[in-house]
Amino acid sequence: MKLSGTYTHLAWDETVVEQINDQQKLSEALVKEEFDGDLKGSASIKMQIFYCEEGTAQYHGFRLFNGTLKGEQGTLTILETGTWAKDKATTNWQIVEGSGTGAFEGATGSGGYEAGHTKQVDWHLELTR
Repeated sequence: MKLSGTYTHLAWDETVVEQINDQQKLSEALVKEEFDGDLKGSASIKMQIFYCEEGTAQYHGFRLFNGTLKGEQGTLTILETGTWAKDKATTNWQIVEGSGTGAFEGATGSGGYEAGHTKQVDWHLELTR
């Protein structure tokens, strides 16, 4: 089933783990989001980010979604990987197999988003149960 909607960044708490030089560093971010659309609820993410040269980065993390699909409650974990370049995040999502509960039990699938410097992001997810 094809799902889509928006999420809104509620909080982004980033900490530098190691500064390598003026441009390169490794950071961790704890992120909170609110979802609307086909999925309604909230998500928490722990992300690692490596800033390469100026204006570019690569990142990965786990997004734990807690909310509803068609009114049915559940949780779902998504592995997120992506790049930041030319003021745009290009992100791929992969549902972590076996992570779904309730409405998401047995769920598999993938999706993602592209976004610039914006608080609200349009996402898409192809989900199979």
